[in-house]
Amino acid sequence: MNTADSQPIVYDEEKGVVMISYDDLIRNQMGADEYRFTIEAPAYVAAYISAELDLPERCTVTFVPNNGEYSFKKSVWKGDAIEKPDAPVKDGYVFIGWYLEDEPFDFSTRIEENITLTAQWINGDVQSGENTIPDYTDEDKQEVAECVEDTSVDLMDAINSLMDELITDEVLQAMESEEVQALGEDVRLVVETSLALEIADVTLDEDGSVIDFVVDIVPQYRLKASNADGSETVTITDWTDLPEISENVTVRIYVPESMAAFANLWVMHKNSIIGGEHEVLHDENGYYIEFDNDEGFSPFKISTEKPAVPVVDSIELDHSSLNLLGGASEQLVATVLPEGVDDTVYWTSSDPEVASVDDTGLVTALKVGKATITAASALDESVSAFCEVRVMFTDVAESSKYFYDPVYWAFDNGITTGTSGTKFSPNDNCTRGQVVTFLWRAVGCPEPEGDNPFSDVTEDKFFYKAVLWAYENGITTGTSSNTFSPNAKCKREQIVTFLYRTAVYANSGNAPEYTPRDMNFPDVKETNYFYDAVLWAYSTGITTGVNNNTQFGVGQNCVRGMVVTFLKRYKDAYPD
Repeated sequence: MNTADSQPIVYDEEKGVVMISYDDLIRNQMGADEYRFTIEAPAYVAAYISAELDLPERCTVTFVPNNGEYSFKKSVWKGDAIEKPDAPVKDGYVFIGWYLEDEPFDFSTRIEENITLTAQWINGDVQSGENTIPDYTDEDKQEVAECVEDTSVDLMDAINSLMDELITDEVLQAMESEEVQALGEDVRLVVETSLALEIADVTLDEDGSVIDFVVDIVPQYRLKASNADGSETVTITDWTDLPEISENVTVRIYVPESMAAFANLWVMHKNSIIGGEHEVLHDENGYYIEFDNDEGFSPFKISTEKPAVPVVDSIELDHSSLNLLGGASEQLVATVLPEGVDDTVYWTSSDPEVASVDDTGLVTALKVGKATITAASALDESVSAFCEVRVMFTDVAESSKYFYDPVYWAFDNGITTGTSGTKFSPNDNCTRGQVVTFLWRAVGCPEPEGDNPFSDVTEDKFFYKAVLWAYENGITTGTSSNTFSPNAKCKREQIVTFLYRTAVYANSGNAPEYTPRDMNFPDVKETNYFYDAVLWAYSTGITTGVNNNTQFGVGQNCVRGMVVTFLKRYKDAYPD
């Protein structure tokens, strides 16, 4: 057992013991690498050990199969779901699921305490019915159909694993109906299986012998109620396709006698070759090949020669990029080329917390950010296509807004993350603490070196380092000798002053170069502390003023959309 990769306590069902691995746990507590070992202990000591070592609590799920076999237990961390065990088997009965008390148990449920799950059964059994296959006017297809009709699939294990899906509450209620109860005292539930077969294609050689054919195999089931000897039945459900089968099953396909001359045949399924060559065998029903399959069911191609495996050339998506508002969804469509190859694709997201994608290509925007959606071929995962998804702020969706580009520039550069996962709040007032934080992030988050002179700026605040950096580099002097007023609303003249001083900081303490323009803002006087900053901002296009440029807007609060706009214009004017 590799202790480095294992959980501290794991229940070994086969041995019936708890495997206790001391690794990082011991080293963290005792600081010595030599305390690494694994021991086995009876299952009943698990709770005691967890308590002594202060480990997360574990819960025990006891499974009672009710079929004459011993109960067994599985251990799980509290708050986790328990893995569903293999379905039990009981002669003369049909398994209808694991029950917690009187209710079917949902295996996605998080386990919070020790529980006992009991297998529930109903009198009955699984029977094989006759296969169905169409009659064909095409003589070649009809010839193959007559050979193939005895094809079989060992569905017993697969049926057992699916039984709790097949035996629904409606089925159990139907078993209690008057029509079913009229069958007598010993009423049984019969799960009948069969195969729906269809010959999709037949290829002949020049002598008219079959050299390959395609047969579609669809496992089906129906449910019947039967009396004790099976002489009377009541149909509960009509023939229905079985749910997707993931278990490994044995498939026996009968073939025309002409194909037996080749001794070995090939099987192509889902554009892959199953195994290698398959020996042609014979029984009272004719010639057949037999193989194991765990890839579900779809058309099988039986060939006398090794078939060429289709190659995927490329995948095309109907969108190479998407802009989605938080909470919105968009369906992507993948086209696999060339036509005719397996068009199954696997969908993934580079950041499922930003944008998720399901197995059909439906993209859902969850929070603001960027994610790459990848569609990869099931045949060759190196062949893929991509869609770049931007999840947008719901309140910054109109590109005509002056702050549209600045907001996403600020987000992409880590200057702001918005006020929530989906909103930026562009019209909210910006505080002094927020403004200096934006500035600090824009210049790369340099570490401050000096002492903190401000009593209202504490280390636990998001703006702590930003304010200290701004103070020690002359970008702010605070609102008094020992206060910064981080929660005060930032005025327009303050933000351009901060920006101007940041430009001086970036220019090694020298005034930034620019060509002054005539400025006629009546609310800006040469005697104001912010005069040089406003002149610089106006001359470089960082601000154009308010009220049709008739005023600068001294004393007006600066909103978040305005701040990031000023900041982007500054970075555009003075790129690094």
